[in-house]
Amino acid sequence: MRPDLTGQGLGLAFVTACADFAAQLARERYGYRGEYIGLGVYQFNQRAIKVYERAGFVKFMERIALINGREYPAQRMKKRMK
Repeated sequence: MRPDLTGQGLGLAFVTACADFAAQLARERYGYRGEYIGLGVYQFNQRAIKVYERAGFVKFMERIALINGREYPAQRMKKRMK
């Protein structure tokens, strides 16, 4: 989402539309037959995590990820596809 559009209550609709599009693309173009769609997010991004949770994503794994050689806690989230 464009930075100038954040904080206006548009996040849930945006995330839902992106997840639905990704799920459809995965099925139709790549033949994906799994039940879930997933994403990764750094744990310092609590604003994004809240939106993802409202969109139905749940945390299923934690890990350490690197940004410019520094370690940051991150997590994987998943949502059952429609």
